[in-house]
Amino acid sequence: MTSPDDVLQRGIDEHRYAGVAAQVLRDGDVVHRAVLGDASNRSGPPESLWETARFDIASCTKAVATTASVMALVAAGELRVDDVLADYLPSPHPDITLRHLLTHTAGLAEWQPLYLAARTREEAVAVAASLPLRYAVGEGRHYSDLGLIITGGVVERVTGQRLDVAVRRLVAEPLGMTSTGYGPVEPATAVAYGHGDDIEQAMIRDGEPYPVTVEETVPPRFREDWVRGEVSDGNAFHAMHGISGHAGLFSTLDDLARFGTALLDESPVWSHTVLDAFLTPGPDGQAVGFWWQPAASGPAYERVVMAQKRRSELHCRRRDPPDERRRTCGAGFPSPGCRCRPTWSGRWSRFY
Repeated sequence: MTSPDDVLQRGIDEHRYAGVAAQVLRDGDVVHRAVLGDASNRSGPPESLWETARFDIASCTKAVATTASVMALVAAGELRVDDVLADYLPSPHPDITLRHLLTHTAGLAEWQPLYLAARTREEAVAVAASLPLRYAVGEGRHYSDLGLIITGGVVERVTGQRLDVAVRRLVAEPLGMTSTGYGPVEPATAVAYGHGDDIEQAMIRDGEPYPVTVEETVPPRFREDWVRGEVSDGNAFHAMHGISGHAGLFSTLDDLARFGTALLDESPVWSHTVLDAFLTPGPDGQAVGFWWQPAASGPAYERVVMAQKRRSELHCRRRDPPDERRRTCGAGFPSPGCRCRPTWSGRWSRFY
């Protein structure tokens, strides 16, 4: 039987990643931990990865920092997901709500090099919020960095604090995530990420995968060396000075396990009601700030899914005929009028 470590090592051998840190928890206890590979990411002499290494968690910042902060503000009654963006930040798009931003349905472009048109963080958020829409609001999911950059700006407006301070107060400190925060961090404590701004330069040069529409008013100053201890993402580094709603957070294996565990139940940050509102996926798999992705496949996984369906049916109190109940609630997705409350262990498997 193939072990988890064998699977993870295969990714290293196939050059999918240089190193990996992973662990499995059961009832709060670590039952398996694997820390494999090279922390230098081939930027220098091999350096064995270690358990407390800090990772640039890139787009996971969207969930761990920005969405979690919005959840905390909703729980405190300071924000509502259906509030209109223009109530908080100047925007020419009156129909966009925070829900649109967090579900990637605001119609925004997927990406633009904001640092070509902005010198400060405030200017970058303003540029992102004022760009013409690429799609109609509410019509289709189009994963957008810009939407979470703007959402980070909303968090700052509501709290009166810079995003790094707000995230520390609202999320990291209450959950005990003592090694999580925005960079830069000491390079010796972090994993090397990539080489300079090579990808950014190629995207601008080729207009792929997204056409560049911002007008260049600020000469770029691209990095040419390996990135370690500072955020790799170009907009987060150049436009947002390392602190952004879409990227920039550094964290560790244990801290991310604390965050994942906190999503299983009530915590000092959020209630069951807030968890329901944010973690319940829609028909396309998109929840509010989170994305549903099946954790596995195959006969063993199918047995787990069927067990979840049976538990969900047992919990369902909807007064529809049995066949309708199974159709709407069997997968554990509450629909309008349904009082079904799937177990958290069943729900979390969809987001793990």
